[in-house]
Amino acid sequence: MPLLKRIVDATGYSFQGLKAAWRNEAAFRQEAVLLVVMTTISFFLPVTHLEQLLMIATLFVVVIVELVNSAIEAWSTVLALNA
Repeated sequence: MPLLKRIVDATGYSFQGLKAAWRNEAAFRQEAVLLVVMTTISFFLPVTHLEQLLMIATLFVVVIVELVNSAIEAWSTVLALNA
């Protein structure tokens, strides 16, 4: 399979996963909205660019951990149903 097709397919699957998380996970929706709001606010704070970058990176880490948590919960549900 050509590399470009694999990248395009993987990107599509990623967007499908984000859409599913938005539809099914209230915590993900809350954290995504807070990421946008807090990122906007960070542009108006009297901090250095490095501090701003670290604040925004921390917000992304929170969203990523929420996605990992949701994946673990879904996986454990599947395991419990198949046990």
